[in-house]
Amino acid sequence: MFTVLMVMVVDVIPLGQHYLADPDSRTPVLSALVQPFVTGGWLPPPGPPSQKYIFKTLADGGRKPGDVIVSHKIIRDQVRVQRLYPKVGLAREWNLTYFCEINGPDGPYGVYTDRTALIRVP
Repeated sequence: MFTVLMVMVVDVIPLGQHYLADPDSRTPVLSALVQPFVTGGWLPPPGPPSQKYIFKTLADGGRKPGDVIVSHKIIRDQVRVQRLYPKVGLAREWNLTYFCEINGPDGPYGVYTDRTALIRVP
């Protein structure tokens, strides 16, 4: 059932592809109809970042990327109270933090990745 809902999000919301893609510097602005699970809605959290994204982040930080990602885990999933955002209007911030464990050539280590979206308030 959720596969159908995710396809609907991609078709209805212009930024749906961005919601499903790897994190970057842009923050998607979701419709007021979209409510995440954490607030009693139907939208599941976006998936964890891809292996390509994690290894690029590690390389940018001077670490040798490994070849195996051991686990992805959501550490925090919260929707903050509404406030006024410039150029968006009244919205709530949806913030997720993922922790990824990696086996690298210089030992095991972890990477924290944040994903953020704004949900408009009607």
